[in-house]
Amino acid sequence: MGAAEMDEELAATVEDSHGTNGSVIMKVDLVKNKVFLDGYYKGLSLDGVKGKVPAGQPRLILYYYQCKYVCPCLLFVEPPGYDLRERMSYTACIEPLAEAVGSQKTFMFEKVEDITEEQFAKAFAE
Repeated sequence: MGAAEMDEELAATVEDSHGTNGSVIMKVDLVKNKVFLDGYYKGLSLDGVKGKVPAGQPRLILYYYQCKYVCPCLLFVEPPGYDLRERMSYTACIEPLAEAVGSQKTFMFEKVEDITEEQFAKAFAE
């Protein structure tokens, strides 16, 4: 299975979110082999974004980290124990999706609770 493509609504939302403090939460539809919008939130802190990700389910998140400038980051929440086919579909999406959205860094997490501001500060300080 190749990398999934973004659906039209998601592509438009990603385009509108560039340079903002919006966060785009995405999921992969295994049947349609597409990445879909699961939620778009403006003005949420990192903790607020984490609260919008369903527990125990994989999600891709385009998060705009505020440092010296706005840095788009792609976050992949990959909880243990979910279906291998679903894991492969999400993993196949990461690189092409990061390129399509202009992500400067990609982070992978087992639990949404593991995402911290300190990780971003350290990653962008390097």
